[in-house]
Amino acid sequence: MQGLFPIHPDRSGPSMPHLSRLINDLGTPAFTSGLFGLFNDISTVEHCGVYVLNARTLQKCAGISQDGSTKSSDFVDLYIDTGYWLADPTMEMIGSEALTHHSFLVEVDTTSVGGMRFREELFLSQKMHHRLMVCLKTDEGIAVLDLVRSSRHGPYGRDRIGIYGSATEVLLPLIIKHFRVLNDPWSVGSDIFRDLVAIEERLAAKEVHLPLRERQVAAHILYGQSSLGISIDLGIAEETVATYRKRLYSRLQISSQQELCRWFLKAA
Repeated sequence: MQGLFPIHPDRSGPSMPHLSRLINDLGTPAFTSGLFGLFNDISTVEHCGVYVLNARTLQKCAGISQDGSTKSSDFVDLYIDTGYWLADPTMEMIGSEALTHHSFLVEVDTTSVGGMRFREELFLSQKMHHRLMVCLKTDEGIAVLDLVRSSRHGPYGRDRIGIYGSATEVLLPLIIKHFRVLNDPWSVGSDIFRDLVAIEERLAAKEVHLPLRERQVAAHILYGQSSLGISIDLGIAEETVATYRKRLYSRLQISSQQELCRWFLKAA
């Protein structure tokens, strides 16, 4: 399809910088500024939309702009409410890619995708020239992170795109959980990464039984502490923390903090 470029980066590629900063801010106003800070550490993003796509509907989770305006939210509302998304070939490609890939990205050149009227009314009039769709299949449908910026920043670099790809399975569930927590003030999810005791309790309740020390180390990692901080809190050497972390990762068949977050989010 003209103007659309599916991308399947290596998920073992470079990690997303400062992803752990978002964990402590989940469910708080600081999350949005932290999210744009994370984006801008990789490549400038001016507007961000978050959706869940299934065969019949496109559900809005959020629309946020770096400048604090409602531009992105208004755009997402327009995109969904007027049915523009049904005419967007990007959504057709996302549906097609999801048949064979669990997570993927679609780079969009908004100056050439779709018909002229579609481009002008939806993108060019809003000065939205470069669009990167970060996609993940979930039980609810296809979660989509829609990252947009103007022409003054140019297209997304391939090396930068790879960083988004490597963090998709942690980043998207985290973002969606945050905005759903904000829309549900009674949700216990707002404390999921901000209450160490609650993290330990959730870990203890899971089907996978973790020995006490491994569970404590896991909880502190999810809480966002460094190895030094964990060693001080638990009264053990940093080398011992590293040993428990290694045993934990081996038990769960994972190899990184991002994978631990993903496992915990699914379990929680």
